[in-house]
Amino acid sequence: MNQRPRRHPRAAGTVLALLLAAAAAAAGRGAVAAPPQLETRTEAPASAAAWLDALAEEFWQRQLEEVPGLRIKEGLPVTRLPDLSYEHAVEAAELAQGLLERLAAIDPEAFDRTGDHERWLSYRMLQWQAHLAVDWVPYFWHGFQVTPYGGAFSGLAQIFSAAPVGTPAERTAYLDLLGQLPRLAGQLRANLLIQRERGILLPALEIPLVEGLFAPLAAAPEGHPFRVAPERLAGVEPAAGEAFAARVDERLAAEVAPAFAALLAVFDDRYREIAPTAVGLGQYPGGPEAYRFLVRVYTTLDDLTPEEIHRRGLAEVARIEAE
Repeated sequence: MNQRPRRHPRAAGTVLALLLAAAAAAAGRGAVAAPPQLETRTEAPASAAAWLDALAEEFWQRQLEEVPGLRIKEGLPVTRLPDLSYEHAVEAAELAQGLLERLAAIDPEAFDRTGDHERWLSYRMLQWQAHLAVDWVPYFWHGFQVTPYGGAFSGLAQIFSAAPVGTPAERTAYLDLLGQLPRLAGQLRANLLIQRERGILLPALEIPLVEGLFAPLAAAPEGHPFRVAPERLAGVEPAAGEAFAARVDERLAAEVAPAFAALLAVFDDRYREIAPTAVGLGQYPGGPEAYRFLVRVYTTLDDLTPEEIHRRGLAEVARIEAE
């Protein structure tokens, strides 16, 4: 699943693998995978297989641009932190709609008739991801990006610990990544505030846990997790290493820590007073509909209600225990 896509005739299997990898990465970061921005074409594709391979390749390349975890797995440098804004979700939905229109030029059943089941499955997966990106927008505000058990920020430690700092260019790139953190923290803060206005707040029991996760990111440089340890600069000329470490500390103190302190300030006394004591999406305005959508995302079951899925689960557990 971590193979890079190859061109036809071996593309079909790797197309399927890359779609699975991209979908898994999207689910891991609590979002729907953004589809590719493809060129507008007026001419007919040379073949359905070639057209599908091109669409899937574009999809993969966009995921490589947007998902840091995939870049790390592929041995590529991370140069951009994720965009967590509602506007970005809307942009992804617009791109997804364009992708669906381009997919309409392909008859997927033709792959099945010729025995090319992997391409048929790849088509359906690509179509599925595009539909989810379109349908995700109305439920964006029901997606908690800040939780004690994960979220959009959960891969930050890996990004910064994996970033090399041995060359001048790598050190410049590290400083640039640090410079993007205030934007990310600001997006998280803005989204939490809008969710609060909509009556969607973290459960009270989760607030201290979230504060514990973010407190180190709001700490002074001496205790900040993204400060570069001296051993990572062991091969760097001492003067250059000291200058770089000083610039890292300066950026952490002046930009990064204040941004995350502002994020933590969202959880003030008023937030705690109105935070629900219960858990579950069903307690929020529009929550049952959002839950139904997430059931579709994580199970692919369109025709079953959450209650029916739960009943089937209980029946299956009872069957297994009886055996």
